[in-house]
Amino acid sequence: MKVIKKIAAGLVIILLVGIGVGYFYLNQKLPIRDGELKLSGLTDPVEVLFDKWGVPHIYAQNETDLNRAFGYVHAQDRLFQMELLARLAQGRLAEILGPKLVEVDQLFLTLQLHRFTTEWMRQMDRPENQHLIKNMDAYLDGINQYVETRPAPIEFAVLGIPQRKYKREDIASIAGYMSYSFVMAFREDPLVQEIANRLGPDYLKDLGTHWKKGSNMIPVQVENKIMVALADKVRHISDDLIPAGLFHGSNSWIMAPQKTQSGQAMLVNDPHIGFSQPAVWYEAHLNAPGFEIYGHFLALVPTATLGFNHDVAWGITMFENDDMDFYQERVNPDNPNQYWAIDHWEEFEVHTETIKVKGETDIELRLRKSRHGPIVTDAFAGTENNPLANIKNPLAMWWAFYDMENGMLRAFDDLARSKTTAEARKAVSQIYAPGLNIMYANKTGDIGWWAVGKLPIRPKHVNSKMILNGADGKDDIQGYYDFAKNPQNVNPKSGVIYTSNNQPADTGIGLVPGYYAPRDRAQKIEQYLYTDKSDWTPDDMKTMLMDNVSPRVKFLQDTMLPSLKSASSVQQHDIARQALAVFEKWQGNHDPEEVAVTLFYQFKKELCIQIMQDELGESGFKTIQSGFLLDRTLWTLFSNFQSPWWDNIKTDGKTETADEIIISSWIAAIDHLQAKFGADITEWQWKNASSLEHVHTLGNMKPLDKIFNVGPFAVPAGEEIINNLGIRLDKEPYKVSFGPSTRRIIDFGNTDMTFGILPTGQSGNFMDPHYDDQAEMYNRGEFRQQYLNKKDVQANIETRLEFSPKSKE
Repeated sequence: MKVIKKIAAGLVIILLVGIGVGYFYLNQKLPIRDGELKLSGLTDPVEVLFDKWGVPHIYAQNETDLNRAFGYVHAQDRLFQMELLARLAQGRLAEILGPKLVEVDQLFLTLQLHRFTTEWMRQMDRPENQHLIKNMDAYLDGINQYVETRPAPIEFAVLGIPQRKYKREDIASIAGYMSYSFVMAFREDPLVQEIANRLGPDYLKDLGTHWKKGSNMIPVQVENKIMVALADKVRHISDDLIPAGLFHGSNSWIMAPQKTQSGQAMLVNDPHIGFSQPAVWYEAHLNAPGFEIYGHFLALVPTATLGFNHDVAWGITMFENDDMDFYQERVNPDNPNQYWAIDHWEEFEVHTETIKVKGETDIELRLRKSRHGPIVTDAFAGTENNPLANIKNPLAMWWAFYDMENGMLRAFDDLARSKTTAEARKAVSQIYAPGLNIMYANKTGDIGWWAVGKLPIRPKHVNSKMILNGADGKDDIQGYYDFAKNPQNVNPKSGVIYTSNNQPADTGIGLVPGYYAPRDRAQKIEQYLYTDKSDWTPDDMKTMLMDNVSPRVKFLQDTMLPSLKSASSVQQHDIARQALAVFEKWQGNHDPEEVAVTLFYQFKKELCIQIMQDELGESGFKTIQSGFLLDRTLWTLFSNFQSPWWDNIKTDGKTETADEIIISSWIAAIDHLQAKFGADITEWQWKNASSLEHVHTLGNMKPLDKIFNVGPFAVPAGEEIINNLGIRLDKEPYKVSFGPSTRRIIDFGNTDMTFGILPTGQSGNFMDPHYDDQAEMYNRGEFRQQYLNKKDVQANIETRLEFSPKSKE
């Protein structure tokens, strides 16, 4: 017995020692936010005050020192996120995450994003950009000094990631990834082309695109398997493989001084981005003589994408314009290395890329580029059972981002320095892509909106949602419109500007083609803002940002209830009848305790399946759910019960009516929910059917999800409501996949009292209190103050860190 006790005691001691060693090991990796650190390259000391949320307020005597210190601070909170996003954009994930990520690497290498951004940075090194380049280099030096002197984050050890020095092209690659994440063409255009080829114009006219019957069709016939495979592959990569924060919509509105209680302009913004852990934005307050910005920064990008100071404030939403086209090239039958370029055979640009795969043999890719851009169908090269192996005429991708004059990084730097509306307009006009709505306000009372991005001049016959003819040049882009033709509005008489990814009005060049959101959020925002109310406050804005009532619900109730209430199959089904009574009384709110929300989304899912899956197939149906196209289409179909989409093409000799589809979809939804939750419909509460979890890359592997993921939480999830917590209906339980990446309120009546929130927290270290200290507040719709005045910062200091110059040896 004594021996057993001694063994047990010994095991306990070993366990405690192991825990102690592990804690010490992990504790060494925590950010340093207190004391003094030496940094090479500084000319003067830099003070960093960390507030109680872990936000650094950095005070330096010059901008070079400021950026060097910022790089160090940013890295110690988010180095793994920086590494992950750089690898994603550059096609280097399989090297650390294994063969499951090969498809992701194939896609991004095929896009040739890294090749472009490397050359982009080389050409950017010009005299007019030297101030920005100098600050970028200082920021990178701060990151690299952190890498050289501090332990790597735990993820580096778990995944075996070698530490390295970061370069300008890493910054540009992540900027490129952000731009790619705005693009819907990859998902939508191939699907639209497939529908045109296989189903014809009667289906296109109700599809939610701007194609109208009688419009010219591009004389290109692309094999359906290209369209299906390309759209499905991109959807699968974007949605299933890695949580990396794809951009997906956004809201913003601005109030002129005459509309606010303070008598000054007010800006509100909540960009919608895919949830991941850590969250996409990093907050930092940068201050040096002649320069100050409180910004939201992307990992490894030193310019603020969202920002404000005492003079200006800006936010972004997705413009959703179509700045990417696909061209089918005609390959020389006698020489596969050539394609027809208007009047001659031209050689493809060819290069090879190597994908290093953890634990497996390297993969060699042979990638091509035509005069239009990268050959995107090469994304399948090297894979087993390549569906496009025998395609004769491949697809090339033209993208406005791939213009060396794209001033995206310079634009945000200039915007942070602008003092007037004219200076802000000039700054943002430099952006070629991604397409953004820049929402702007300033201390003098100006409010403005610019839909930025170079708008291509396409031939009049071209439908940019279709695959274009790359051979004869007749479908080629003819240049860009002047920025004056971009949709924009400054100081309107209404005193209100809003954007919610909706279609802008015509500026004289026709409606800008794009992938715009359905009308839901726009309707709800207008109901709030277009009133006689002239005393809007930040508290009013907080309430509005959290609105979870869908305007679509009333429309659907009016449309569907007559069919359902008169159906004998519903009235004779006890649970279907009870559920219908609940659905009829529902006001459209998405509270977690609400039963009708669960009914609504299951009904919507069944409706969409029965309306569209017979035409699109399972793969095409999943693809159409990944953007705005499905919801735009639903508004059209629910107003047109004669559309051919209502018929099930797989039932020979029978044409289904809309009434039949509505009734059978309701019964299918009820049967599904009864099987899942039981016959007591009070158990069908939304919180039992949906949840929000912020997933870390390592959190995809059990049991690491319990350590690295944040959540799950019951939240008021809902599609196209103002508090747009979008769900995925293709998987159960329903997971919230994207939502407000921050909620910001800046009232120029008091810029020292601005409000914001992050979905989880500032830090990327799971042992840090700031890893998830904002999550519960975010879920409850609460806000925290963003400190701009140094007195407020000092009153809310958590820790103080000083960087001092490191003497040269």
